[in-house]
Amino acid sequence: MNTIEASNIDVTSVLTFQYIIYKYKLDRTPNDESMLNYIKISDIFVKDTGIKNLHLINKEILNKWKECLLTRVSHTSCNTYFRHIKALVKFAYDEGYIQSNPFIKFRNVAVYKTKFKCISSSDVNKLIIFLNASDNTLPPTRFWILTIKMFYYTGIRLRQFIGLTWADINLEKGIISLKAEYSKTKREWDVPIHPNLIDELKEFKNQTICACKKDDIEKHQAFNVTLFNQNYSGKNMSREQVSGFFRNLSKKSGIQVSTKRFRHRLATDLANNNENMKVVQKLLGHANISTTAGYIHVNINDLQRVLKSTTTI
Repeated sequence: MNTIEASNIDVTSVLTFQYIIYKYKLDRTPNDESMLNYIKISDIFVKDTGIKNLHLINKEILNKWKECLLTRVSHTSCNTYFRHIKALVKFAYDEGYIQSNPFIKFRNVAVYKTKFKCISSSDVNKLIIFLNASDNTLPPTRFWILTIKMFYYTGIRLRQFIGLTWADINLEKGIISLKAEYSKTKREWDVPIHPNLIDELKEFKNQTICACKKDDIEKHQAFNVTLFNQNYSGKNMSREQVSGFFRNLSKKSGIQVSTKRFRHRLATDLANNNENMKVVQKLLGHANISTTAGYIHVNINDLQRVLKSTTTI
């Protein structure tokens, strides 16, 4: 893809993304995952635009990059890219590294909200049956089934799942401690372990000890597929490996599944059981209860029942 040409602007000094990211890290102390995203997305910006100097970025360049991105990514992803670049540019402006902020009056791509996707309990059971089949091509079977059950019973986010260590999982008390550094809202909270998970987690912990060949694994990543399948590279399991598994599972099974769909299902089930919304909010770790309400799906049959109960005219 051709890069976007910069305007003819005299450059008095070179202000790189690498330098701003370095200063940003010292000042804001973002988590490792956020840092990787800033580096990755700024590299994409430089590759697409050919611009390495923040002094050269203007609204015209941003709009041309927007047009460039939309040829290969969704509107939502495009806005995610811009959110990261905007944070770095704003930091450079606030700290006096650049004299103007090109994002002033810049418009993101319009994103039309569709209804959130949810996965039913019956579909989850179908997925487990699919994975247990003799012709399953997504090993290791028991690892991925336990992964599905973890998302199903806890509703945790993918980044929290990846960040779990065995020290965070108290099998005696039946509590999982979610760390603030892996939380979207920068908070930490505890979630209960469903009784159906306790025995499986105990057995899995012993399997992990054998795979690590260590007795003390408390500081080790709790769910690490690389220990059980050599086709997965790396020392620890990554978000991309989990997301890739769910994409493959969706494709092969014909059932659309993702980690976020489990969160929506859990919120919906609790709401349908007349659970207090504050309890649901606490479990999902939302800062605002309005966010929690957006996770709840109303069944069309319930809507029809309510409409039928209205006074006829």
